[in-house]
Amino acid sequence: MATKNKLSVIIDIGTSKLVAIAGSKNEVGKLEISAVAKVPAKGIRRGIIFNIDEVADSVKELLGILGSKINENIEEVHVAYAGQHMKTVNFERTKFTSDDGIVSKSDIDSLFEQARSAEIEEGYKLVEIIPVSFVIDNEPMENPVGSTGRKVEANFKLLVMPNSYWVNLLRVFGKLDVKLKKITLSTLAAAESVLTTDEKEMGVIVLDIGCGTTNMAVFLDNNLIHTAVIPFGGEVVTNDIKEGCSILLKWAEQLKIQYGQALGDFADDQKVVTIPGITVGNQRKFLLKALHLLSRLALKKLSTA
Repeated sequence: MATKNKLSVIIDIGTSKLVAIAGSKNEVGKLEISAVAKVPAKGIRRGIIFNIDEVADSVKELLGILGSKINENIEEVHVAYAGQHMKTVNFERTKFTSDDGIVSKSDIDSLFEQARSAEIEEGYKLVEIIPVSFVIDNEPMENPVGSTGRKVEANFKLLVMPNSYWVNLLRVFGKLDVKLKKITLSTLAAAESVLTTDEKEMGVIVLDIGCGTTNMAVFLDNNLIHTAVIPFGGEVVTNDIKEGCSILLKWAEQLKIQYGQALGDFADDQKVVTIPGITVGNQRKFLLKALHLLSRLALKKLSTA
């Protein structure tokens, strides 16, 4: 196992749940997962923190469970987050190399520094700089340092978030005396986990449908092309089932989880599902096909959002 001082803790903050993972790289550079914890989220709607105390209570519970599993007090965390107004913006800069005509580390560092100093939309904060591509004398280069050439063109994606999101996250972790080390877009974290290099080269979309938001990242030629956070998610399906069937929200959620499927056209026309009614002995019955129709209408809302 890796030593404690190399241990990293990442928290994924979602609308319906919080998940934390503790892990580290071993001697050969492979990631070892030490522990995982999960708790229901409170105080968050559509990816936005609305109640500092409730979110802090959820994070405290989460870190308590994780800390007991690794037998260590957690003092700093990384956060994966997807508030609905987080976004990436393009930033491009050009730099000429020294008389030697070789791209140095200082050349690339200078371009990153320009990205860090970029003017961004008022009310937003820069939280991450994502290098997309480097072109040396009109030739794309994955590893620009050491390449021969005079003109370096850098293309970055700047991940920005509203200042209010940043302040609220600081307030949450400040209540727990835990250092917030870094924030990244949860969709990008998911992409690193599930995509291969070949998929990124051919072109692929990562679509993460959460409870309150649907998050998207687009890749092509191994480059990040676009990201989006749409303020609709699985709760839209649950609410449509609740309203369409006139049932309690908890039963609507159970129906979605138990009987939901990607291809509703293949649902059995005759299959009937039964749930308890509000009063004892008052059961409700629904055709499975009707549930899939309601779900399809909800997903249509997502597609036109």
